Amino acid sequence: MKRKLIALAVAGAFVPAIAMADTSVTIYGTMNGAWNYIKADGATTLFLTPTIVAQGANQSGRSRVDIDSSNIGFRVNEDLGGGLGAWGQCEISMSFDSGGGSVCSRNAGVGLEGGFGNIFLGQWDSPYKQQGAIDVMGNTHIVSWVAIMSSPGLNTASTTGGNGTGTAPGSVTSFDRRQQNTVNYYTPNWNGFQIKLQASANEEKPADPLPGAALAAIIAADRDPFMYAASIGYDNGPFYANFAYEKHEDFGANPLLGIVQPGGIFTGSRDDAWRVALGYKFGNFRITGAYEELSYESTGIDATGTVPATGNLDRKAWYVGASYAAGPHYFALSYADADNLDCSGTAAATILAQSVCNGTGANMYAARYAYSLSKRTEVFAHYIKVKNDQFGQYTFGVNTLSNVAPGADPEGFGVGVKHKF
Repeated sequence: MKRKLIALAVAGAFVPAIAMADTSVTIYGTMNGAWNYIKADGATTLFLTPTIVAQGANQSGRSRVDIDSSNIGFRVNEDLGGGLGAWGQCEISMSFDSGGGSVCSRNAGVGLEGGFGNIFLGQWDSPYKQQGAIDVMGNTHIVSWVAIMSSPGLNTASTTGGNGTGTAPGSVTSFDRRQQNTVNYYTPNWNGFQIKLQASANEEKPADPLPGAALAAIIAADRDPFMYAASIGYDNGPFYANFAYEKHEDFGANPLLGIVQPGGIFTGSRDDAWRVALGYKFGNFRITGAYEELSYESTGIDATGTVPATGNLDRKAWYVGASYAAGPHYFALSYADADNLDCSGTAAATILAQSVCNGTGANMYAARYAYSLSKRTEVFAHYIKVKNDQFGQYTFGVNTLSNVAPGADPEGFGVGVKHKF
């Protein structure tokens, strides 16, 4: 009641013309802070040539404060009559560890909903990313399942961004995206069954080149980056099942070609991912699992006008989680395993194949305990170990440990407090 009165006061102060009987304003948020101790050791010694040796750099232990997923949001709903409603949402990140935050930097949009479903525009988690709801770690902090899932490794972290922005391979390879500039459609929920669709605008398509432009400008202008995603799911009672697919066009994200020509932006790239996720709850126990395949393909030419070696990169991974809740106590364990990168095409012959494809797998172990002090407040402790193979470079998926050397093993533990309002 107190929160609703505050929301009505805010609405009355800023939008006095609204007919409050037909409109509701909700203020909500989460403050999710943890003190973490993190490190990465065990880096591989690399033999670049028979006579050149490079030792990967370990990262000694350090402490930090993380505030993953902390936010404050405003949501407005208006009843338009005849079963039709309008809504808008602006969710703001809260960097209460160091101060700051960005307006509408999280899920934000405006739309219409009714018997036909929900259609809206804005920045929103893709249907593929939303499968993270099955992560028994809550898909937050360093223990999130995206340490392995949605990523080919190579220091790729959870990503919010546009279509193929950035030239470093790690900035565009992730399928864990809160996508900008999207149109979305969700069907009604039919007794637990629902379809979700998302497509991005191709706002980042370059302007046409000027007459007589250099070859590099002509090639760069040929890019047309956009993405689309879809999921079909059932979530009712104890059973959860969901299939999701996402495709990126012209993101230039193929890590294999990115290594051949760092910083290149490639035309003709096609990257996609699919994942099936399952969950079942019986009594106080919950079991979840997922299987995923990622694929990156580039056959075009880069912005320098050269024709790079073609190449495909594929990766398979799986995840399993288990949780137990009893009264105020919550216990969770999870494990994920990523296969080696599967590389093909002529690019693999232009560089050390062993340092790109072989020995690039990893596995992840995570544990979490939480104790609820109330319906809105909990204290927790968590632990994660990412075990990379000889040339693997997986890192924490959220609040990443940057620039993990090949073969180094990120590890972290922490304690924290989470409050929702």
